[in-house]
Amino acid sequence: MFVVSPREKVRSPAPADSPSIGADPIDPDAPLSRPPAVVLGLNPNGLGLVRSLTQVGIRVIAVGRAPMDTSDTHLWMSSRTRLCGKVLVEPSGGDAAFLEALDLVAADLTEPAPVFPSGDSFLYLLSKHRERLAPHFRFVLPDPETLELLLQKGRFHAFCEREEIAAPATAVGLTSGTLDEVLPAQARVP
Repeated sequence: MFVVSPREKVRSPAPADSPSIGADPIDPDAPLSRPPAVVLGLNPNGLGLVRSLTQVGIRVIAVGRAPMDTSDTHLWMSSRTRLCGKVLVEPSGGDAAFLEALDLVAADLTEPAPVFPSGDSFLYLLSKHRERLAPHFRFVLPDPETLELLLQKGRFHAFCEREEIAAPATAVGLTSGTLDEVLPAQARVP
């Protein structure tokens, strides 16, 4: 069900002469002075999180979906990073597979680890299972109703209009047929 990567190649990507970023490689066998960060999703957003965290010397474990094949270029490339330990879930695995992977990570933690979701689906996962995950991981989420409002772009746009909150122009309910009608009238392209 899982592919767990070896962690012996986990290192900081910072150049050796960089004064502002810890340049020493992260020794995977060194005792942890703090828990590793956990990144949910090895997509381009998740890879950006991994890079940012490792550049300041934070060890990272990424939990992501294994690519089905090389045709999923972004996922295939991201899943091959050497910057972090990885727990890859089978491509067909749903929430249960991710929860099982997080249980695997939690079993090795000595204290709760911060979690960084890399997309909306991982925010839903954390929110739906917040009570189960809270003893092992640190994350801050609004109540489920507020999260739902923020993640459903059409509802959030309607909320902003109703409450007279300034927000970027939003077109809701577009189809490929109506896109050409709406864009010239509403969109300004720099």
